[in-house]
Amino acid sequence: MKASIIIRAYNAEATLGRALESARAQQYPADAYEILVVDDGSTDGTATVALSFDDARIRIVRQENRGITEAGNVGIRRAEGDLIVFLDADDEAEPSFLSEATKALEDPSIDYAYGDYLEEYQGVTTIVRPSDPFKAPVGAFAWQRRKMASEGGFAGGTIFPEYELLLRTWGRWKDARISQPVFVYHRSQSSMTGDSSLVASSIKILREKYPERASEIARIRSYTLQTHSGAEPLTIRSATRDDTKLLFDWRNDRETQRASGSSAPLEWAEHEEWMNKVTSGRFPGRALYVVESAGERVGTVRSDHRDDGYTEVSYTVAPLWRGKGLGKRMVVQFVHEFLPGKRLAARIKKGSNPASEAIARALGLSPAREVPSKDTNEPATIEWR
Repeated sequence: MKASIIIRAYNAEATLGRALESARAQQYPADAYEILVVDDGSTDGTATVALSFDDARIRIVRQENRGITEAGNVGIRRAEGDLIVFLDADDEAEPSFLSEATKALEDPSIDYAYGDYLEEYQGVTTIVRPSDPFKAPVGAFAWQRRKMASEGGFAGGTIFPEYELLLRTWGRWKDARISQPVFVYHRSQSSMTGDSSLVASSIKILREKYPERASEIARIRSYTLQTHSGAEPLTIRSATRDDTKLLFDWRNDRETQRASGSSAPLEWAEHEEWMNKVTSGRFPGRALYVVESAGERVGTVRSDHRDDGYTEVSYTVAPLWRGKGLGKRMVVQFVHEFLPGKRLAARIKKGSNPASEAIARALGLSPAREVPSKDTNEPATIEWR
């Protein structure tokens, strides 16, 4: 299958070389793919960087600045591949991307595929395993060119033309999952997705354009950048309805699912109803709190007061804040501030969550009994007291 890697570049002199090197390093027959650089009216040395590569696979298209959507459409029209990948000029393709994408798209009934990816920010790299396509950024996708062309390509108006295309074709197009990292997503405050107001306005446009797709739009991944190390003082406040969308994203993160009582994806309508009940006090004995570090939401803690006199404690760390020791800090501070003198309990999925077991021990708890799961596909949980 002939493939095209399309790089939309605007004033990308500093990073384009790295992107091109990753595109050239594909574990794929050299004569079976091309690299198409669409220079979207750059005023720096972007074109010079592209021209510096002596590689017949690289083609360059230069145009006046028209934005990412039109640059993408130019790429679709000029591409010669059957398979299309969009690689941003500040990101890197993993060497196996094209080979894995080809395996997924060899089936003619598959219209697009999306994979896991590595997200890097401030020197910290995290593997992300999106639970559905709305959790994946554009660099994680591979598309059938003929299907994109038949739809007229991308539509303008937002910084997320890929999500607009998914919403437009939802229910008609069939996807496939690539279960390994396909690219490195380098995050930056200076990027479009680093501008929270621009992200919010784009999501609003999508909601207005596709009101019937509210549940799908609610699943679009968070693009909030975490700018702190996690060592700052923590603030714990009651959760509000304004937290609904972000907590939905956290709950449907794959690692969170694995540690939860149920590993099945959570539906938006169910989550929204649950949040409305919790934040309005309609769950007797249950309280949900959001933990913040220097103004950034980094996790949640929850308490459930039970009839047997125990208060059950649970927590979630935001995906991009894992590995910083926040879980223990959040839970210990929460217990100290909100549950002094209470008899504590915790339920931890058997054999799958050593971090939670360490936190339970820090609270002075120990395994007390095994609780069978109501779902035969899920392991039992161990109650700690």
